[in-house]
Amino acid sequence: MKKIIICALIMLQINIVYAIQNNVETSSLSFYCNTEIKEYLGEEELYADYTFAHGKKINNITKKNAQPILMINGLYKPDIKVITKNNQLLVPINILDEFLDLNVTYKVKNDEITIKKNDLIIYLKINESFAFVDNNQYTLAKYPLLINGKIHIPLRFICENLGWQVNYYSASEIDLFYWNPLVTIDCKSKNIPISKECAYECLKNNLQYAYHNFIKNYQPLNTDKDYITESFNMIKEDISNLKFSKIISRYYVFEGLLYNIYVDQYTGATYFNIKGIGFSEVKKVNFDDPKLFEYGYIVD
Repeated sequence: MKKIIICALIMLQINIVYAIQNNVETSSLSFYCNTEIKEYLGEEELYADYTFAHGKKINNITKKNAQPILMINGLYKPDIKVITKNNQLLVPINILDEFLDLNVTYKVKNDEITIKKNDLIIYLKINESFAFVDNNQYTLAKYPLLINGKIHIPLRFICENLGWQVNYYSASEIDLFYWNPLVTIDCKSKNIPISKECAYECLKNNLQYAYHNFIKNYQPLNTDKDYITESFNMIKEDISNLKFSKIISRYYVFEGLLYNIYVDQYTGATYFNIKGIGFSEVKKVNFDDPKLFEYGYIVD
């Protein structure tokens, strides 16, 4: 067991150094959500306001108006509006050059769109259900549209022809947002990810380390010792029940604690998904924090 943990820690350190040296794009899963019940047209409804790590905000989200939130290579892009039509995803064309490093041209005269990436060329036309990829013709499930003066293109068709992954998660599948689905785009990476097994061993070891710090912090306090002991035992048992759940974008998702845990495949950064009364928060974990497990296990 010791050999596995040592090996996992070494592999994690190697991947973090590798990520720094090879300029792995910084990602962040962090956000804070505040909820409030408001009255609108005589009816009470729950509203959610989200603030993301890079300062972007989306406000007054309800179950009725919740739209998909876009994530590109592990980083939220909440200000980009994703439109769903007939179960197909459409995004503004400007994201292709701004965030995905594609060369995009649009000829107004014939409504022709040309998208280039290295030697690959994709041709599409607004309101036309066909497209060409390197002179091979395809029929589109959803064609490009002009919506509110902006060109929107079929996201999945473009990305999959470039060898990129596009995934759609309902709110219930990922448990990040109250109602908003999540759409992820993941481009091919030249960097080597931390393996799922290594991430699991590192995470479990770090949780056990944090658990012992947590005990040292709370044992001297003059509080209800029976309650504290019960909480300690619950944390210890939950850590022992840690298990892999799924992969979302570049994040491994683990279950076992009172909150889901996310681990970045490239940097090892770890996040807790904490839900409380009137708020939810995905926060980056500091395993040296002596109060790391306080919320949920000690304080409601």
